[in-house]
Amino acid sequence: MPLKEFICSKCNKTFEKIVSTSVTTYNCPDCGRQCQINYNGKCYCVKGSGGGCSGNCSGCKGCKS
Repeated sequence: MPLKEFICSKCNKTFEKIVSTSVTTYNCPDCGRQCQINYNGKCYCVKGSGGGCSGNCSGCKGCKS
């Protein structure tokens, strides 16, 4: 399971959680609002995983690793 960073649009808290690859939202530990994944930087996958990651996360649907 990957470590994902989330950001709250209500209180601006950023936090990390180890979640399933299918998880795209998580509730804020401070205010309880549903948060979205905070994408910043490049996306990498394990070499040979078959994910075909290009490093361009703007259109990424998540690596399959």
